[in-house]
Amino acid sequence: MPATSFTKTYRAQAAPSHPHLDPINASTFQSDHSIGLAKAKNLLAYQQYLAAARASKAQTQGASPAFERNVQAQARQALADCQDLSAASLRITSQLNHTGLWGQLLNNVSATLKAGGPTGVSQLWGEVQQSLNNQKNSAAFASAGLTSDVAAAITAAISKVNANLVLHNGKVSVETQLAGESQPRRLGLKAPGTPPAGIAELLRRSQFEHVVSAFSNNDPIYLEAVGSPGNADYEPAELFAFAAVASRQRIAAHVRKLEDTGLATYQGNDPVDFVVGLLIAAAFLGILGSTILYLCDHPGEVVQPDGVCVAGLLMVVLAIGILGAVILIVGGVPGLSAVASLAIGGASLIAFAALVVEMVEHLPRFNPQPAPPPS
Repeated sequence: MPATSFTKTYRAQAAPSHPHLDPINASTFQSDHSIGLAKAKNLLAYQQYLAAARASKAQTQGASPAFERNVQAQARQALADCQDLSAASLRITSQLNHTGLWGQLLNNVSATLKAGGPTGVSQLWGEVQQSLNNQKNSAAFASAGLTSDVAAAITAAISKVNANLVLHNGKVSVETQLAGESQPRRLGLKAPGTPPAGIAELLRRSQFEHVVSAFSNNDPIYLEAVGSPGNADYEPAELFAFAAVASRQRIAAHVRKLEDTGLATYQGNDPVDFVVGLLIAAAFLGILGSTILYLCDHPGEVVQPDGVCVAGLLMVVLAIGILGAVILIVGGVPGLSAVASLAIGGASLIAFAALVVEMVEHLPRFNPQPAPPPS
């Protein structure tokens, strides 16, 4: 950890040391926590299985039809797990939207960045790991769901992204530099309740709940990413909505690819790539971090070490930082401009259209509408 860590600077700036989460429906919050963490662990394990299956097929220079069918069955289960993870993550985020978390978090992070300067997501994760390795905290982390194998998977995912949290024009922002580009890409963050900058932002206010409803009920939804004029800032909930759509889209495309051509012996352009790993890691960190924060302020007899509470906050900050970086990264992925349809529950359809140039410059403005009937 650097001599002046984000955690140390944060403690000097923030009072109290962690945000207050209220009101929260404890029963549904904890239920979604259990579902989300279980499904995230399944998906992290699926990525490891996929790598092993590729290696096995390459070693034997082929695979039997039964082998391919088993891989496809595992992939379809991964898609179902992704659906459940996304729904749980969105329901938790929906509850958090009605607490003071986002405003408190962004205010405290803003003060920390102003005092200590930019910080990288790798540095933040390193500080969480240091708290995880502290014997005083290990039992609390294990009880919350952060085990050593999950931590290793998150470490591997975060190692593939170079992103920083910065203070830009007085706003907490996510910044990443892509190879071959002279200027970094940047995404601004804002708390809910900020006065809308224009009619486009005003119309965007209700769309998060549409996404939550669609995922919870497994309903069809049409999401169109449309560039907003000027520089747009985004609420944390909008990043989690993007993650839900993008991860389900990519895993569904992965299932179709397996069904069409079988398992490739190299990852190549398989939709289940490092981006999916980052999306899963972000969902896990967001769910776990918010649950730790809730327990740190629990009205009952739960007592969490202060180091665990601050680490919980860092996990939520990390989740937001990772999701912001993913949006900036995928804006440059060829083919994202195509409209992609994917099967949900075997029948319903969801489409995700992205206008790449506008997305890179302004980021997407989600506009959920009823899905058109299948032709």
